[in-house]
Amino acid sequence: MTTRKLTVVFFLLVFALSSAQSDVAAYYNKGNKAYRDGKFDEALANYLKAVELGGCDSKLFFNIGNAYFRLGRTGKAILWYERARLLSPNDPDILKNLNFARSLTKDKIVSIYRGSLLQVLFDFIRRIPFKGYWFFLLILSVLATSATIYYILRLSGRWVAVVLWIFVIIFAFGWYVKSASPWELKTAIVVVPKVDVRSEPTETGELLFTIHDGTKVAVKEERFGWYRIMLEDGHSGWVPDSVVELVVAKDLAQRVKKELGEK
Repeated sequence: MTTRKLTVVFFLLVFALSSAQSDVAAYYNKGNKAYRDGKFDEALANYLKAVELGGCDSKLFFNIGNAYFRLGRTGKAILWYERARLLSPNDPDILKNLNFARSLTKDKIVSIYRGSLLQVLFDFIRRIPFKGYWFFLLILSVLATSATIYYILRLSGRWVAVVLWIFVIIFAFGWYVKSASPWELKTAIVVVPKVDVRSEPTETGELLFTIHDGTKVAVKEERFGWYRIMLEDGHSGWVPDSVVELVVAKDLAQRVKKELGEK
């Protein structure tokens, strides 16, 4: 391909990208206007069109959650609030609306780690912005290394070095969890009013328990159109894959990772 042809292709790509971004902004603004006018169905349609065209922004996801909430679809609202929180983990408006929507769900699941040191550490890790996490881990590693060198030279401060290295290991594991979740851990939200959880991936499997709209689960396995899910309290079973939606679905994963600055 000649240099001239390459130049033409390059400018066509730039034009297409800028045009797509312009369309995303247009649908986003249309959605905002419809929302202000109380036309929540119309607002939702415009917001979802913006996502379809490549929109990936915490404000857009947050507004989708708000539109679903106004339409009485709590599970879908929680799903999009979770997606918004992934991009802006410390945004007070997102956290406020997410917690309020969760308070309206029927299932009150108590985490097996609730109140434990592990839960406290996990909550702290989750609140550290993804883009700044590596810097935090680097500083912690430098402190641990410095304490180790001081101990070697002075033969004192051993426990300070040990404690710091323990925290380095914990937060290094936290980095893995933070980068893997939800793409590998696959968190999902129930988006139907009610679903029976069964012992096997068939309708004839033993009924174990029932969960409802808005409940958060972890998808552990996929088989023949069924998910093996686990609740925060440790209970698990099988549900049809149509009754839950992954917080980061396959079509959103790459866009969300790009927005977070991951490779």
